[in-house]
Amino acid sequence: MKASALLSVVVCGILLFGCGNSETERAAPDPTPTAMGATGTVNASAMEGEAAGNQAERPEAPTARAEGEPTNAAEGTAENRAASPSVEGDSFRLEATAGEGYTAGALAQFGIAIEHKGEWHVNQDYPFSVTLHGPEGLSFPKDRLGKDDAAEFGDDGIRVEVPFTPSAAGEAPVSADVSFAMCNPQTCVMERHTVALNLAVE
Repeated sequence: MKASALLSVVVCGILLFGCGNSETERAAPDPTPTAMGATGTVNASAMEGEAAGNQAERPEAPTARAEGEPTNAAEGTAENRAASPSVEGDSFRLEATAGEGYTAGALAQFGIAIEHKGEWHVNQDYPFSVTLHGPEGLSFPKDRLGKDDAAEFGDDGIRVEVPFTPSAAGEAPVSADVSFAMCNPQTCVMERHTVALNLAVE
């Protein structure tokens, strides 16, 4: 009897101890979500800091030049106006020609012509223009000419007769900034060039 009672007490104690541990384990909070939450916050902050650092270190992209932009945009300067009477490219020949003689006080003309080469042709839709420059004592009825002022304007070329009036005898340097475009079956190219002449006035 005593042995049975003692065994019962021991078994009950073991059961009670086991029940107590089980309850304790169920009551203890799981630290994993808190730890994960803290870790996630740290990682997000670190990623934001790294992104900000990379953004600050990234150099600004250089300004790109537009494709097809004329490379001779500075040709209207006084220095460039001391150009020759003709300019020749792969697709064209541009030439200014003087007449045989000019008289002070009389309306006169000099010519500007563009001729195509090979499979190239004049782009008739591009805004063709001729901007004129001359010394004091020489006047132009219009200092800017366009398509409507051309004596000839077609695929094969352009011809313009430029009117002017010199007021005194001597050498009269004139120049013209000519803007046009040439095309072939694959592409079109804008052209801007300056031609110059010395006109002998009597």
